Amino acid sequence: MFLVEHASKLLLAEFGIPCGAGALAASPDEAVDAAERVGFPVAVKAQVPAGGRGKAGAIARARTGVEARDAFTRVTSVAVDGLVASRARIEAWRVPVDELYLAIAVDAALQCPVVLVSRSGGVEVESGRDTARIALREDGTVPAAGLRSALYEAGLCSTVEPVVRVAAGLARAFAALDARVVELNPLSLLEDGSLCATDAKLIVDDHALFRQPRVRALAESTPPHRVEDLVRESTRLEYVPLEGRIGLLSGGAGMTMAVMDAIAAHGERAACFLDCSNNPTYEGYGAALDLLRANPGVEAILISIFGGLTQVDRVARSLVRLLRERGDPLPVTLRLMGTNVEAAEAVLASAGHRNHRSLEEAVSAAVASVGHRGEEAVDERAG
Repeated sequence: MFLVEHASKLLLAEFGIPCGAGALAASPDEAVDAAERVGFPVAVKAQVPAGGRGKAGAIARARTGVEARDAFTRVTSVAVDGLVASRARIEAWRVPVDELYLAIAVDAALQCPVVLVSRSGGVEVESGRDTARIALREDGTVPAAGLRSALYEAGLCSTVEPVVRVAAGLARAFAALDARVVELNPLSLLEDGSLCATDAKLIVDDHALFRQPRVRALAESTPPHRVEDLVRESTRLEYVPLEGRIGLLSGGAGMTMAVMDAIAAHGERAACFLDCSNNPTYEGYGAALDLLRANPGVEAILISIFGGLTQVDRVARSLVRLLRERGDPLPVTLRLMGTNVEAAEAVLASAGHRNHRSLEEAVSAAVASVGHRGEEAVDERAG
């Protein structure tokens, strides 16, 4: 769950992170009132769970009430990563004398949480060459000596100890909030020598929300929400829309990625990442098919369910029933492999469907169905 900046700062402030005062406004009038309480000049920042707000024009400066009103209207009309805010955070406009990127995230290669430190932030910071990575200790605390060394190398000599304290707070927040990412981008050094998180991002493990009621409440109370978060919450499906033509319904994150790679190797792209492994039921597969049908870019559907313990005959019965009830006009390619595959193939055959046991064969058939559909569309337009 990707929390907006305002919710992230409310939570992180409880762990000693210097986030500064701020208020959430849901209308131009509320923005003016908040700005007068905070004191001009203020930053008016659209609250969306996405990065790149500054470049998109979703952050504005206001020096008067009139400007605050206008800024609220402007930043809540800008789309950022497809999301448009209905609320804005109002906080003091701060001019830093220096800044750095500071975060804690799980490093896939090291398979542990790490502190990330860089003199330059931005969306590509994690892959930047000047980004230092310091693994947390087994008890989840920050190795202060390693962080100090990285800060000295980055030329941040005057702020080493305050930054080490902030990093320690981030580590406590990371553990206590079941986070995947806690990020300050940037952490600013102000003229008076204090530090302040100019921006903050918190991404929390969805599977831990049952024991994070406050996090859940804050997330639910600050729209807009990402499509994948809404889908996960209501259906337990892992869904990320993409810009391809093949609607992929699969089981298991690793297998889903493998099928996406196979589709790409055939010159096509998946229209989504859609993992049904957390809800392999009639209702779960039905919700998945509804998502694919609602995507206007989908021209063909590939259903690939693979698992040694998966009783694919049950999967087949659910899919046959769903495809019959929905009467999808899109071509559907099936690949079911697991326990009782012969029985599954009999179920599919009785309904006029063919099972492709080979991934290569299934992907080739799905890609071919996209091309065939495109040729039919061209013929129809020519006629």
